[in-house]
Amino acid sequence: MYRIFSNVLEIYKKSIFLFQVSVEIRLVFLKIGEIDTLKEQFQAEAFIQARWSEPSLKGTVSEM
Repeated sequence: MYRIFSNVLEIYKKSIFLFQVSVEIRLVFLKIGEIDTLKEQFQAEAFIQARWSEPSLKGTVSEM
């Protein structure tokens, strides 16, 4: 089982570099807390969103 998984992983690693994929990153600050200008630190609540198209799924049909 490990050998099969290892082989699949190696194939995936090789195929992952065949495509250049643009990734859109968005950082949204929900809340900014105390800002310490002397220590150059602040606290905040935020989330990061990443979005891209997966070339290996191009042309596949989703069945629901």
